[in-house]
Amino acid sequence: MDERRRRSNRLPCLALAAILAATIVAALAGCGGDARSSASSVAGSALAAGHQARVPQRVGAVGLARRFARAYAEGVYRARPPQVRGETGSVRAALRAGASRVPTARRGLRSRLLGLELSLRPGGGLTATARVGDGRFRPFSVAFTVSRLGGQWLVSAASLPD
Repeated sequence: MDERRRRSNRLPCLALAAILAATIVAALAGCGGDARSSASSVAGSALAAGHQARVPQRVGAVGLARRFARAYAEGVYRARPPQVRGETGSVRAALRAGASRVPTARRGLRSRLLGLELSLRPGGGLTATARVGDGRFRPFSVAFTVSRLGGQWLVSAASLPD
């Protein structure tokens, strides 16, 4: 009787694990979704081309890349950009410096993330390129790197527009 109970208790856990695994694989492969959700989907050639065997260790890096890209895109025209947990001090300083150079004509506009492309880095981590647009000015791209430093994933470098 105890054996049956243990088996029946395992089934919901296994089903949940299978659903979670399928969701992660779909997200990492950039599958599904409408145009709005595809803006933040992972469409990097390295991730979509079958390198899923190495991707599970980088799920945290993918999540950080998405959070950073979305926060950057939505706050790029603000006088004080939002802080994202997981950015290094040098990246934070670069974001603050970039915010001081935003033209007055763009301060009131609402920018958003148009797309995010991720690529695996050979030594670990990710390289990301985020496309940002506001519907008025020409969209631009921002490149950044997510690296494993001190046991955690961090946005360790960013190439911001002038």
